[in-house]
Amino acid sequence: MVTPGATELPKTIFRLEDLSPAADIVSLGKTLDVLEECGVPFVMTVVPLYVSPDGVQTTWRQAPHQLALVKRAQAIGGTSFQHGYTHQYKSLKNPTGGSLIDWEFWDKPNNLRIKGFFADEAMTRITEGRAILEDVGIHPQGWTTPHYLAPGDVYAAVSRLYPLALERRKYALGRARRGQLLPYPVKDAFGAWVLPENAGYIHAGNRPADILALARTMKALQRPWVVSGLQAEGYEFANPKDYVTTSAPRAAGAPPIDSAAPLAIVDQAANARFRAIATAMNLDPDHLWVGGYADFAWKHSRPHYASSLPWISGRAVLELGFNIGATSIMLAMLGAHVTAVEVDPKWVELARANAARYGVASRIDFVQLADTRSLPYLDNAFDLVSCNSVLEYVPHAMRRGVLAEIDRVLRPGGRVMVVGTSNRMWPREGHSQKLLVNYLPRFVDHVLPPAARPQRGVFPWELRAGLGLSYRRIAPPQSLLQRVKMNELWQVSKWIKLTFEKGENRSDRAARLTSAVASAVKTRVAGIRRRFARR
Repeated sequence: MVTPGATELPKTIFRLEDLSPAADIVSLGKTLDVLEECGVPFVMTVVPLYVSPDGVQTTWRQAPHQLALVKRAQAIGGTSFQHGYTHQYKSLKNPTGGSLIDWEFWDKPNNLRIKGFFADEAMTRITEGRAILEDVGIHPQGWTTPHYLAPGDVYAAVSRLYPLALERRKYALGRARRGQLLPYPVKDAFGAWVLPENAGYIHAGNRPADILALARTMKALQRPWVVSGLQAEGYEFANPKDYVTTSAPRAAGAPPIDSAAPLAIVDQAANARFRAIATAMNLDPDHLWVGGYADFAWKHSRPHYASSLPWISGRAVLELGFNIGATSIMLAMLGAHVTAVEVDPKWVELARANAARYGVASRIDFVQLADTRSLPYLDNAFDLVSCNSVLEYVPHAMRRGVLAEIDRVLRPGGRVMVVGTSNRMWPREGHSQKLLVNYLPRFVDHVLPPAARPQRGVFPWELRAGLGLSYRRIAPPQSLLQRVKMNELWQVSKWIKLTFEKGENRSDRAARLTSAVASAVKTRVAGIRRRFARR
């Protein structure tokens, strides 16, 4: 809250709520006209799939006019937050069975957890919903729980997927549920940054004048409905993206991250510590691949990551093989929340000091693991797995196990990026620069001492086979010649550069179809019973 004499303007966030494929295109279009004219940034909470009270589903692809308006909203400064999956739960009358009116993660009529509903099912719904939105070009940057109400284990799980939420979270106190009404962003018990909802919404009992009166008593407000009135009260409209791009709310007056600017060292004490650690390891702190590696990654790798993953800000990223932390730093500067793992313990302190000198240490968790075939993370925990110049160093016998573990921790709809990986099809090995060693068969290693065994690259088809058929390649528009040259199975280049998107595996797809069929049969049987009961 703002104290007397403070010079900083109080912040407020404008929110468009419950955008779905059934949205009123006339009123939404007029609202966007006003927001664009006023130049006001805003949040829009988007429901991936609309279900009517009688069970009819409407997808975004079936609603092209609504989809076009949401994309327009993103283009003029709107930030999308995912708002549940369907904003209702299956055929449960909670109370109507329809989207937007019903609760999705709580049995409201009985005020208790939905019977048999736990975090794993919630995460299946949430990840499927996010994949739906991404598929149509809506890129959610945060989360809002339908009607704000969910069990604690669901809040905890969704906070790992979306570290930023905009809502009035409700916590259990015995059998009672109490909402979180705070006038400023907080980090809650489940580890998420929560932007507060504390102004309500326009209805007969909460008119614009009531909201303006509330604004006069609060110095941090979630949502205005009268733009000019709040501006007259001295409020500045905050851009939600300022909260998306960091793991904590951005400090007042802090400049936004400029992805086109060169990296700058911001912590001289951390820089001195980095140089001391590097020198103690017999490394030159001024060498390109030591002190200059993060800047190199920012200049050369960033454009590829940023163009392939425009939604990376605010997402959970796993980096395999962080070395001195250069790629992790680049990802954190793009706004990601990075977990970086490395099998060699000697790099941990150097990487932490490196991240600290660029001011992103709080956004990266550097972890040393003995075996990356067994990662200590939940299934579907990450949106992106980054493999930069690492898979060629994984022993051939272990590589399939590492790829299987990547598949386990990556959510459906998430992506795997393989860059800077030496291509075994190329005549000169990328790292050692030795000619033809890529073509030596592996049995040669059995007759050579360990120190003499050559470093080889990786065949592109090994990556495709290791990830499985549920992955599809994501590639930029290319000419026919480029498509042939950079095919996912052979790639005629020194370095492999591949991006794959994870789809549903067969067991998940079978389970989803079985559930859909069972739900349809149940609904049909219930309808027949009702007709007979009326007779």
